[in-house]
Amino acid sequence: MTEPTPVAAETPMVPAGTDSPLPRHRDVVSDVVNDLVNDDDWDGDDSFLADGPQQPESVDEHLDLSVAAVVVAHDGLEWLPIVVAAIRGQERPVQRLIVVDTGSRDGGPDLLARELPATDVVTMPRTTSFADAVTAGVARAGAHDFLWLLHDDSAPRTDALLHLVDAAVRSGAAVIGPKVLGWSDRTHLLEIGVSIGLGGRRETGLERGERDQGQHDRDADVLAVGSAGMLVRSEVWHGLDGFDAQFPLFREDVDFGWRANAAGYRVTIAPRAVVHHAEAATRGLRRADAVGGHPQRADRLHAMRIVLANCTTWQLPLVAVGLVLLCIVRTLTLLVGKDVKSAREEAQALRLLVTHPGLVRDARAARSAARIVPAAEVAPLIAPPWAPVRTAIDAVSALVGSSGAGTERPSVMVETGPGSDDAMEALVDGGPSVVGRLMRRRGSIVLVFLLTLSLLAGRGIIGAGRAQGGALLPAPGGFADLWSSFLAAWHPVSVGSSLPASPATALLAALSIAFAGSASAVVDALLILAVPMSFVSAHLSMRGVVRNPWVKIWASLSYALIPALTVSVRDGRVGTVVLAVLFPPLVRAAVHLIGKGAAPAGDRAPWATGLLLAAAGAFAPIVWVVAAVCAVVAGMTIIRDKATRLAMVIAL
Repeated sequence: MTEPTPVAAETPMVPAGTDSPLPRHRDVVSDVVNDLVNDDDWDGDDSFLADGPQQPESVDEHLDLSVAAVVVAHDGLEWLPIVVAAIRGQERPVQRLIVVDTGSRDGGPDLLARELPATDVVTMPRTTSFADAVTAGVARAGAHDFLWLLHDDSAPRTDALLHLVDAAVRSGAAVIGPKVLGWSDRTHLLEIGVSIGLGGRRETGLERGERDQGQHDRDADVLAVGSAGMLVRSEVWHGLDGFDAQFPLFREDVDFGWRANAAGYRVTIAPRAVVHHAEAATRGLRRADAVGGHPQRADRLHAMRIVLANCTTWQLPLVAVGLVLLCIVRTLTLLVGKDVKSAREEAQALRLLVTHPGLVRDARAARSAARIVPAAEVAPLIAPPWAPVRTAIDAVSALVGSSGAGTERPSVMVETGPGSDDAMEALVDGGPSVVGRLMRRRGSIVLVFLLTLSLLAGRGIIGAGRAQGGALLPAPGGFADLWSSFLAAWHPVSVGSSLPASPATALLAALSIAFAGSASAVVDALLILAVPMSFVSAHLSMRGVVRNPWVKIWASLSYALIPALTVSVRDGRVGTVVLAVLFPPLVRAAVHLIGKGAAPAGDRAPWATGLLLAAAGAFAPIVWVVAAVCAVVAGMTIIRDKATRLAMVIAL
């Protein structure tokens, strides 16, 4: 890559020794931090300002290269003073600092008016996107060699810029990112480069709650780096037209990194540069006005559009179909889990994706024109399909172990008002590793034991393709064959049949997406994991009903080992296996429907019961007969009010 010609900064910062509107040196910055945060919220440790473990040879090195810092602020008064002070306190100073305020209502504009020259503050409407705000800040900054992008809740250590510029010069990289740690828990490792899977999931390659012990402190090329602390060469930024305005908030950094890699530029990590990030928007500590207050919807929509816009031509049809089906499955799963709000956001994201195909088409055309390197060179940087498996294991372990001695941790994307550092401590994952949490939870230990036994017992059929469901038609080879079999008007069974295919075929087709389209792999997984899945199903269904954890584990284990299930696994009866897994949540949903269980009946109960009933009935049609008989008996003996009877009819 050709090195850019150094240019002078348009408005240099005030030199040391003169009256500066904000503190510049480390000792003054530490005083600002300690004044802003009281003892209850901050323990006095200013380690986020400490020098890194290794320094370039000289602080004066590369000072001929100009750097403009651009900070986007949106209701960030809780963090903004610390962030600005930390930027002004850099050992390798920036030549200009621009703050773009997008309609803050928390006193942030007053702070900026007092502390910064008017020419260094850009004010924009409250609904301005992050991409547009950065573009405006870059335009105001003028000509510089590098642009340093920061959020109003991301505080760099005093040597962060020094290491970033040094890494850029040494490696010739165009985009360089820091190691990102937590704000309140300053050893919690949040990010060391990011990637994305073809399913749209953002991947960091880190364990949940992983601590920073220097285990990732090595320079490495990555697909993208986060926008909190990103250093990018100005010529590359302008050559790629900056962030895509199609992504107003969330995922814009992943798209930019993918485009930079495709254009032949290096995107790398400088782990000696450290930024502490509160992740306020992601964690719901403030309203995401740039996306209309719908962060979940925007995040999911942007993820799907980025994958569709950047994937190869031959991948596009498969990825498009997979994303649509994945959205449908996620929506149904959320409905079954009674998270109607999240299900609505997922469905809305899918609707916006399908109804605006022109945005993806235009994005693909723009990226095709800018692409230089073959897609095969970028492919190793994209997260593999099995990357979400670890996250799924984490989620199951957290759910199963909730009754043990662990601490419940809320998910991200919660929607609350602005929070304090105490709130951040509750939201940031600062616990032990996954293995540590597993070993401290009784239910998780039993689950690991069952998984181990199941995998050992089923090792002979893994990949052999011999397992078939007794009530199912012989499983075709893959997703396309399964779907064709389901839609076909005639089936080559015995002398031929025109009867409709089993609904289970469609469900198997949907499940096969997670197994690279292999129907036999789905059947293998259902049979091998039948006992562990039944244990988890029973354990979760007793939450709030059985309080004693030992009784809950004993009952769940007894259910998972009933002879009917183990014999069905031996005989390859997939229908019975699926019924065994779905039966506990189906009973729980039905009890809630008639309002006699642990929770009162609600408007979501009929839909949850109906979805579970449909899934179970697809594999075991006898369920419909049993459900109808139970409904009639309940209607004549237990249910008295018309509303509950109507809900029961809806469920059926």
